[in-house]
Amino acid sequence: MPKQRDIVRMTPEEVDAFLHEVHTMSVATLNPDGRPHVVAMWYGFLDGAPAFETYRKSQKILNLQRDPRITCMVEDGDKYEQLRGVELVGTGTIIEDPEALRTVAMDLFRRHNSHLPSEHMDMYVEALMNKRWVVRVAVPLSAAASVPGRGYRPSGRGRASPRSMGTTSSQSSHGSAGPSSSERKACQSGRGKTHPSPATAHTVTPA
Repeated sequence: MPKQRDIVRMTPEEVDAFLHEVHTMSVATLNPDGRPHVVAMWYGFLDGAPAFETYRKSQKILNLQRDPRITCMVEDGDKYEQLRGVELVGTGTIIEDPEALRTVAMDLFRRHNSHLPSEHMDMYVEALMNKRWVVRVAVPLSAAASVPGRGYRPSGRGRASPRSMGTTSSQSSHGSAGPSSSERKACQSGRGKTHPSPATAHTVTPA
C-alpha cells in the first residue's frame, strides 16, 4: 500500500507545470543576524529557472551578496484539501546583465499582465529596468535526491496528511548543476557571480 506522502507528492512533470502557472513566490534569504528575510515576489523564467527582478540595494541583494543560499515557496489553494506547492532550495545568482533583466521583465509582463495591450510592454519593461538586477534561482538537479524535501498536492483520496515528509528525486527543468548562459555572460563581463553550493528542488507536504 503506497504511503500517503508518495500519493500526494508531485511528479516532475507536475512540478514543471505548476511553476509555469501564474503564482506569487515567497523568497527567503538570510539577514546578517541569521534570521530569514521573506518577501513575496512575482517571478518569470531565465534559462529555464525561476528568476525575479529586484532593486540593486534591496535587502535580498545585500543578503545574497553575503550568503547566496535561497529558499523559495510557490503555493496555492484556498482550502486545506486544495493545497499544493513547490519549495525550491538552492542558490540565488545575482545577474546584472541588462539583457537578462529585459528577458525577465518581458516574461513578467506576459505572465501577469496578459490582459493589457502588447504596446504597453515597452513601458512596463522600461520601468522594471530602472536600478534593478535579476536573481536566478539555481537548483542543481544533481542534488535533487540528496536533500530532504517537502511536497504536496491534492491526493484525490481525502485530505493530505499534514505531517507527510520525505525526499524527492524530481528531475524538473528548474535549474541546472552548472551556471546558465546568462550567468556565464555576467561573469565574463565582471557583472555577476555564481556560487556553487548544494541545492535541491522538491515538492512540499503541509507541515
